[in-house]
Amino acid sequence: MPSRAPQVAGTGAHKCVHTCPQTEAGLGHKAQGALVHNVSMSRHQTPHTDTLHHLLLSRAQWMAAQVDAAILKRGYDDVTPAMGRLFTLMTAGPMSVSEAARQLNVTRQAVHKLAAEAAALGYAQVLPDTDDARLRLLHFTARGRAMARATQREVQRIEIRLAKVLGERRLATLRDALAASWETTIQHTPRPAP
Repeated sequence: MPSRAPQVAGTGAHKCVHTCPQTEAGLGHKAQGALVHNVSMSRHQTPHTDTLHHLLLSRAQWMAAQVDAAILKRGYDDVTPAMGRLFTLMTAGPMSVSEAARQLNVTRQAVHKLAAEAAALGYAQVLPDTDDARLRLLHFTARGRAMARATQREVQRIEIRLAKVLGERRLATLRDALAASWETTIQHTPRPAP
């Protein structure tokens, strides 16, 4: 993707070529195999496609859509996007409702509701922690583990396709940048007093 979106002649707008909320909502159109829409901008604004925030969000949405479509084809059509986010966390192992809520940035009640829905569908169960009976942990059931394995295989296929598009070196650089601990490397700089 170019660092700046090309200007549409005579319109004062820029072309945005990627998947974004405007295009996904049906406000754009398909052109030359890429999703395209026009974004009105003043001369002094940076195109929204240039912000790291937008790029990260759009790529995360793209990846989620790819995985969702693949697991749908495999018969897991009852997995909601919210369940998918919870299940992604659970692939690291059983976790408490509180930890899941913290990582998803939602309330414990929301995770309890989601866990109950996943349990009703046979993907997950809540069991006491073997080390501390006061804690209850989210676990995959056999069906949940099968779904998680199918999802992981699809993620690997997507990464192989990305390596072909981006190149192995660029993909490795991207992975390293995303895996770095940003909290410890980015220093908060207080704003100067007015």
